Amino acid sequence: MENVLRLKHWDSQTCQLIKSIIEDSFHEELVPHYFDQPLEKIYLLPENRGVGILSKLNAYIYLDKLAVAHSAKGLGLGKQLFNLIRAEQPHLIWRASKANAFTGFYKEVADDFVEGSVWTVYWSGLDKTKLAPIIEELNKKERDFIPETDPKSEVPPKVADLP
Repeated sequence: MENVLRLKHWDSQTCQLIKSIIEDSFHEELVPHYFDQPLEKIYLLPENRGVGILSKLNAYIYLDKLAVAHSAKGLGLGKQLFNLIRAEQPHLIWRASKANAFTGFYKEVADDFVEGSVWTVYWSGLDKTKLAPIIEELNKKERDFIPETDPKSEVPPKVADLP
């Protein structure tokens, strides 16, 4: 992939841009403290069509987000970006929800994976025998999106009795 911008820190303008791409891709709102986490590297596609975010989790490089703008979905950019990240970061761990559209792709490209009740944790270039603590941590790690309120669970407002 050509012209992929690589950044080592976020500023307010970069955060707004990344937030926009991620929320457009996932159709969910990021938690307000998302950008407080330690950053390893950002991969930003040309024309802001996608982003990959790496963070450091203990001693591991963690692919925290891989997102493609809704308008660019179906062009193969997510796979291309993932392959670029993996080529530059041969020792990588990441997770995805079981509902993630990339699950099949991730299972093909990962060295191995472990399925949990909510998350599947994948890795490449890492020693499986040493991963139990980080897999456990990733399975416990909260989602980065604000939970949606289930409208069915809300109590309807009481209607006042008419005189």
